[in-house]
Amino acid sequence: MLQFPPDSQDLRSFVDFRHRDTGDAEFQKTSRFSIRFSESSVTLWYFVGRRSVHELPVTQSLLEIALRHAEAAGAKRIVQLNLVIGQFSSIVDDSVQFYWDIISRGTIAEGARLHFERTPGQLRCVACGEVFSIDGKDYVCPMCESTQVVVVSGDDFRLESIEVE
Repeated sequence: MLQFPPDSQDLRSFVDFRHRDTGDAEFQKTSRFSIRFSESSVTLWYFVGRRSVHELPVTQSLLEIALRHAEAAGAKRIVQLNLVIGQFSSIVDDSVQFYWDIISRGTIAEGARLHFERTPGQLRCVACGEVFSIDGKDYVCPMCESTQVVVVSGDDFRLESIEVE
C-alpha cells in the first residue's frame, strides 16, 4: 500500500492536464482552472465557460499518480485506490468512477476498484468563533444563529492510498 499526501511532483500533475492540447483556440480561451492546496489535500476546479467540469482532469491526474507510484513500486496491477472526499467537496463519486472506467482501459489500473470514503465537514462561525457540524443543509451557527460561516474541514479530496499486486 502506498501512502499519501502526494509529493510536489504529484501536486503539479494535478494542474498539468491536457486541455492545452485540444487544438481548439476558443476552448482554450474559455477554459481555465483554479486550484487550492492545503497541507493534506488539493481542490481543483476546471471551468469551460461558467460550467465546472473538474472530475475528468482530476480523474486523469489520479490515474497518472497511481500509474507512476505503481511503476516505482514494481507493481503488475493496481487493485484499489482509496479516496477521501469531504462533505463539502464538489467531487461526485459517480463521475469520477465513470471517467476512471474509460481512461484506465489498457493500463495496469484497468478494473481497479475506487473506494470512496466520505468525511464530515465542520464550519466556524465568523461572528462568535463556534466550530460546528451541520445537520442536513442548515448552515446557521447553533450558538448565535449567524449565517456568516467559513469551512474549517470537509472540503478536501485526496488519494489516501493505492493497493497494488
